[in-house]
Amino acid sequence: MTKLKSLELKYDQLDQELKALETRENKLFYRGENQKKLMLKKAFESFSHDEFQTGVSSVQRVTLSPKGDGYNYIVEYSLDTRWRTDDGERIQSSRLNHNGSYFYNHTEEKNFNKALVQNEARMEFMKLAAEKDEQIQADWMSIDEKYSNLRAKFWDNLRDLRSAVNDASRDILKFEEQAEMEKLEDENGISFKSKEGHSLPGLDVRFDWRIGQIKNIRVVGKTASGKSVDLEVVRKWSKWDDNLEKRVDMDKLEVFPKVRFDKVKSLLRNARYNQLIVQ
Repeated sequence: MTKLKSLELKYDQLDQELKALETRENKLFYRGENQKKLMLKKAFESFSHDEFQTGVSSVQRVTLSPKGDGYNYIVEYSLDTRWRTDDGERIQSSRLNHNGSYFYNHTEEKNFNKALVQNEARMEFMKLAAEKDEQIQADWMSIDEKYSNLRAKFWDNLRDLRSAVNDASRDILKFEEQAEMEKLEDENGISFKSKEGHSLPGLDVRFDWRIGQIKNIRVVGKTASGKSVDLEVVRKWSKWDDNLEKRVDMDKLEVFPKVRFDKVKSLLRNARYNQLIVQ
């Protein structure tokens, strides 16, 4: 097994462990959220009306709306919460949002009765919210505390695993970069390919000169500091062929002196990310 394969295997194992632990922690989170919704639903289960219904739209929100229409609510009970901190409660306040309604030609008995029916439903819902508010907040906090404590038991291991995964990823990147640096000075250099959505890479050989369609690069010299290199570049080129009476592709070999090495590294990094390096 090569060193790179060994590093990749280590990364894959750690990554699988991390994902498995994250899945377990996420399941606890969503279980807690579901418990909050069930609690809110139960708190308002005594509400009963022929024309209006309650609905739990989130872990912090219960609405009153016409039956068969869960979107156009007329009253909303909600909890204003914030992220957990050491110096404050999760719930800052509770509130009732009482939307207005318009009834035109309400002197007609049908519309007048409709307004009365809706107002009765509103009042019943708001009275229930006022009656249950204190208990709802206490139950919500109890559920939140319970599942936050359960999830907290995973956090140290999650932090350690994430750190280990990042270290393994950096080890792979460092190894690949070192191999590429060695290959750059090899007689064959590093070759590139194009693929769907990505053309052959380009490089800033000067601050005001960028070349493209690079098929291969090779370092043929460098400064004492190593900050600049003489770079041999093979580019995809085309020119007119009089005999064939059309443009033909060819390779164009050029040498660019004192190219900033950080620009070469950037080229390799982007090419590696886009999988344009020929292995």
